[in-house]
Amino acid sequence: MVIILLAEDAPGKSCDEGETSAQTPVNLRMVDDTGFVMEDGAKTVVCKAGQTTNLERDVFWQGKENCKDSAVPDGSFSDGDVTATVSIAGQPDYVEVLNAKCFE
Repeated sequence: MVIILLAEDAPGKSCDEGETSAQTPVNLRMVDDTGFVMEDGAKTVVCKAGQTTNLERDVFWQGKENCKDSAVPDGSFSDGDVTATVSIAGQPDYVEVLNAKCFE
């Protein structure tokens, strides 16, 4: 999953050459189709003029626990859903449902 955020100067803030913005937390929450929270935490970014910041997260996938209905597939594979929500203060949440295939 790749999310691209375009930053703009907030009122009273600046990200002009040689300046940096205030620290901004970007929260990622990932929940499987049974309600199990796989990830829920923020990383902080700072706008630096002319630079791009990459945030990477390692999310641990647990065998049957994160498969559809928290069960080993009864056949060749099962399709489960993981809902990913990205939150930044003052902005609407970005939500995407990711499909996860589990094989027996």
